[in-house]
Amino acid sequence: MCNDIKNAYIIYVQDGFDYLELGNLEQAMLHLVRDNPELAQHLVFVCIHPGDSFERWASFSSKGALFSQYIRFMNDEFIPTFEKRLKVEVILKRGLLGDSLAGNISLNIALENPDRWTHLMLQSPAVSIEDIGRIGNMNLSGWHVYQTVGIYEDEFITPMSN
Repeated sequence: MCNDIKNAYIIYVQDGFDYLELGNLEQAMLHLVRDNPELAQHLVFVCIHPGDSFERWASFSSKGALFSQYIRFMNDEFIPTFEKRLKVEVILKRGLLGDSLAGNISLNIALENPDRWTHLMLQSPAVSIEDIGRIGNMNLSGWHVYQTVGIYEDEFITPMSN
């Protein structure tokens, strides 16, 4: 692990392998750092991949058997352990990135510990009415939320849930 970061911007990327393989995340970051070299000393991407589509559904869907355990694991174990080992003096920005069910789990991870997060980047998040209701009851004034939704999202039928 890198031990010389004084002020970090950390982004936890759910479905990290897909963002690397399909989303060209590495190329996008190389261009970003080339154009803004000062970011190279601050930017940390943590790519997390849930496994196969069944493990993804079980962990990322609010109807999945591992949903609550995954949120607890991320908030109570993974994130604190990772950041302790990273040995950063100050984390200035901490965000979550995810699309579809990964957007759902990103939102739910953040809702469990809202003071920890500054940024959410959600791409066509598969959120439920219950998730939206929880958001309405919280003070999230410190969050910067970036959300995109595809034009034909209503036409997509997932084989996992129909």
